[in-house]
Amino acid sequence: MESTTEAQVPSLLEVSSVSQTNISPLETKEMKDRKNKLKLLFRSYRKMTPHIERGLLELGIKTARQRNHIVLLVNGRSIPIGCTVSDRRVGKKIVSTIMSCY
Repeated sequence: MESTTEAQVPSLLEVSSVSQTNISPLETKEMKDRKNKLKLLFRSYRKMTPHIERGLLELGIKTARQRNHIVLLVNGRSIPIGCTVSDRRVGKKIVSTIMSCY
């Protein structure tokens, strides 16, 4: 077995700085803007309305209605959400699920 020296193993600071340089400031600003728009749309989500559907379409998210669910198509992934809410936090959960697709 070979032992690794400290020079061969990158430190945690080096790894985090490399990963941060791969993301441009524009992308992070766009992601924050997208998240804020989604939060506004789903702030008081009770059911899918034409207003929410138009807002999602402006963000590039397509919607399809199926019996008791609505399917959101985000970056090639389909996300089923309920037509009506189960609790008061559902809007935040939807935003979180959508943002995980980017």
